[in-house]
Formats: sequence, structure tokens, C-alpha cells
Amino acid sequence: MFTAEGGSDGSAQWIDIENESDLIGNCDVERFPTLLVFDAERVYFAGPLRPDASTLRRVLASCEERARDRGPALEVPQEIRSLVRRILDRE
Repeated sequence: MFTAEGGSDGSAQWIDIENESDLIGNCDVERFPTLLVFDAERVYFAGPLRPDASTLRRVLASCEERARDRGPALEVPQEIRSLVRRILDRE
């Protein structure tokens, strides 16, 4: 997981939806940039994000808190869960 302070014990991937359409599958990305934060167990954030460093830090801080506290799972469509599985499977 990435930390709001800029550290990481995770990884990041840039996925070009045009060049990797097989990976994207049925996910309909309508707005850019779109961020997906997850681990092997759950999705912490999935959606468009303002291209602003402070916004990204707030989103990552919220994801960190949710991961640490094991709060309620984020409800995401099956297409997102399937995308997460495909990304994890290719690592």
C-alpha cells in the first residue's frame, strides 16, 4: 500500500486502457485520470481523481486508514473485482 507521506510497501502500475484493453475487460472508464487502490483482499478506492497531489494524498491517507482499521469493505461492481484479479494474476 502506498502511504500518504509518499512511502510505499506496495507497487504502482500505469495501465493504458487503449493498449491493454484485454486486461481492462468490461470496465468502462469514462473519466480520467482514474485511480484503483487495492490489495489482494479488498478494494480501497476506485474512481476518477482530480490530477492534484494533495487530493491524491488525501485519498491514499483514507485508503491507509481503511486498510489499517479493517473498516467496512468498499462496494465495487463485479467488473472492478474482476479487473483486480486480472492485475494480481499478471504480477
